[in-house]
Parts: sequence; C-alpha cells; structure tokens
Amino acid sequence: MAKLMLIGKIAHVQLRHDPEDGQIIATCEEHAPGPNGFPAESCMWSERYDDLRDAAEYAQDHADEGR
Repeated sequence: MAKLMLIGKIAHVQLRHDPEDGQIIATCEEHAPGPNGFPAESCMWSERYDDLRDAAEYAQDHADEGR
C-alpha cells in the first residue's frame, strides 16, 4: 500500500484516509527532538481533516515547524 507523506524540516507526517467517515487523518510519524530534548517517539500529534487539500495545507505547519 502506498503512503502519502509530508516531509518537512521538523517532522514526517503521514496522511491516510479513514474509510468510516471519509476524513483524512494526519499523524506525526517521525519528529526531530525539540529544545526540551524529548525523543522523536514522544510526539503524539494527530489531526483529522475534511479533505486532502485541507490536510496538506494545515499539516504542513507541523511538518515544517513542529506546531
């Protein structure tokens, strides 16, 4: 199965489709350690979006800036 990933300066965010409600789920898969020193595995960021366009636009902030 293919994966759609946003590869940013801070994180890699996976975008996948939820077949139950049709939303796009964006999940942080790999995250650079922050200034607090927490390891990459500690990022639990995830958001749901109505469509792929919104997901790509808004999840980009997490991939590029870690927000």
